[in-house]
Amino acid sequence: MKRFYLSANEFVKKVGIDAAKAQLGLVFELHPKHKFDLHDVEMFGCNVDVLELKQFVDSYELIDSYGGFHSAINTLKLLESSLQIGLDHGLQVDAVTEIPKLKQAIADMGSMGKIS
Repeated sequence: MKRFYLSANEFVKKVGIDAAKAQLGLVFELHPKHKFDLHDVEMFGCNVDVLELKQFVDSYELIDSYGGFHSAINTLKLLESSLQIGLDHGLQVDAVTEIPKLKQAIADMGSMGKIS
């Protein structure tokens, strides 16, 4: 049987974020007992790189924690500008570590093709 590979964002488009989170939980629960290649796991009839999927789900959760895609973009701009001019941004995060995470999360969510 020919393998059908999906990228993390295509997999989430196909099954939804909740199903992707549930599958990740199962995979990481089984992996310590049954060693298998995390870059090639069959889920819902297709093969997925679980580590890429975990990154994608983590990005989704980070974006969600900022109130959605557009709020995350605004937060990123606030963090970058406050860091550039040396002012306190008023958030309970370290701008130096949060900026790269937000940039990656925004890029991951932008790859979904439609953002609400």
